[in-house]
Amino acid sequence: MKLNQSLQSKEDAKNTERRNKYMVGGMARHFTHKGFIAEEERLEAIAKEKEAQKEQRETARKQKRHVKEAFEEWWRMAKEEYSKDRSEYEEMKKRLISEGVKCKDLPKAPQKPKKADYPKETEDLDDSESDDSTSSKVY
Repeated sequence: MKLNQSLQSKEDAKNTERRNKYMVGGMARHFTHKGFIAEEERLEAIAKEKEAQKEQRETARKQKRHVKEAFEEWWRMAKEEYSKDRSEYEEMKKRLISEGVKCKDLPKAPQKPKKADYPKETEDLDDSESDDSTSSKVY
């Protein structure tokens, strides 16, 4: 029941917008009147602006998705590389211990990658540098 009411209220709002455009205060308008034509152009400009904003949000969403996919690919490769390095280290460690090397003299284990180690885009760095140069410096 609530879903129907919410859908109907949305449709009613759209219908009243259309109705109000042609019947202001219950009175009809002349479609050739300058005020009506100006109002039509204003509403059309608003609609185009909303559409442009919608497209801009969509491109931002796609760009964000691509950045996330690139990060996920980097993270997967970093984990694979770490697991390979770690297994090689374990084999080397066993070999050195069997040869009689002291534990304190063994080389350090490879470090596990951190997500914070992900290299940032050079474009982002250039943008932030240009923003810093335009800001006023306080000494």
